[in-house]
Amino acid sequence: MKILIVASDPASGLLQYPVDLALCFEAKGHEVVVLSWTIKGQNPDLHQRILASRVQFLVEPSLKYSFGKLALITGFFAKPAHSFKRADLLLTFGPLSAWQARSYLKKGGISLSMIAAMGHDRTSHWKPVLGAMLLNNYTTHVGALCHLEIDRLTRLGVKPDKIVLVHNWIDLNRLAHQSKRLSDSTTDEFMLRLGLKGANKKFIVCLASFQPRKRQDLLIKAYATLTDRYTEYDLVLAGGGAEKSACEKLALDLGVEHRIHFVGLLVNDDAVSLLAASDIVVHCSNAETFGYSMVEPLYLEKATLVTKVGIAWEMQNADVAEVVEPDNLSELTAGLEKLLRGGPEIQQRITKARQFVIDNFEVTKIAQQILRLSISK
Repeated sequence: MKILIVASDPASGLLQYPVDLALCFEAKGHEVVVLSWTIKGQNPDLHQRILASRVQFLVEPSLKYSFGKLALITGFFAKPAHSFKRADLLLTFGPLSAWQARSYLKKGGISLSMIAAMGHDRTSHWKPVLGAMLLNNYTTHVGALCHLEIDRLTRLGVKPDKIVLVHNWIDLNRLAHQSKRLSDSTTDEFMLRLGLKGANKKFIVCLASFQPRKRQDLLIKAYATLTDRYTEYDLVLAGGGAEKSACEKLALDLGVEHRIHFVGLLVNDDAVSLLAASDIVVHCSNAETFGYSMVEPLYLEKATLVTKVGIAWEMQNADVAEVVEPDNLSELTAGLEKLLRGGPEIQQRITKARQFVIDNFEVTKIAQQILRLSISK
């Protein structure tokens, strides 16, 4: 089978996931082509993995305009920039790339568009409507990354019979390797480098960009009410963004600035290392399409608190994390205190969390699921 994957901009860091999937398809004997508008921005390890495989990596200049009006306009004139046999399976990420790359798919082929984001910014009413129209007309399948996304995509106007549940995939080998980089001594060095130190100190960690929907402000308020009872725990907020200054001021106003550490934007390896060195991980967003940062701490066997967005429905059903309603301070505070108290229930969740991730998000299993779509057509 010939499989074409339209990747995101490598400079954004999002090329990793399409290539992980491409390498799985290639290992199963399929001919795989990855299209992107540039090869710049690849990390060296990823570049070596591509070179060591038989995956073709080609540049498609029109994909440079992957968002907004220019993407829509270039799609009207879309035609293959490369002369090769058209794909049996076209895998894209979002409605506009499905529209732009439609001419690469052979007649009767399968087109699966994975929806990483559509309408979450809530700044435009017409964009998700247009996105649903493109998906309905130019794809055979629309990939919802989790159960809650099925309902959301349906509300946005995507035809229910097109929607299939395909979880996002995670390269667990890479995650395990990154988390094991730290020995006891290097963990101390790493934490000191981030400005985190203290004898017998434990850490609650939240990794997220500082934007309104991530709700770090709510976490700061919840933590502030618990600091006197759990003096051994500090809160660590990693990320950058427009809301960071407001959150720093909030911590100061609540008198807990000495217990909250803003460590800035971290490279991926350092972000995983911070998760590995944490004691509790919190994700408190009010909107997510999937939520990598919700799943990764489960694999690393951390006590985890999440709001019911993205993959949280599956996490709650499997009872591997504490799940609370979004934008609810009292529930977030109660959930955090439950993890701080610990106990057998929390330990039981940690014990089975890693297997839950392996069973549901391992990249080779997702690749198999996608391949089955072409068989079932």
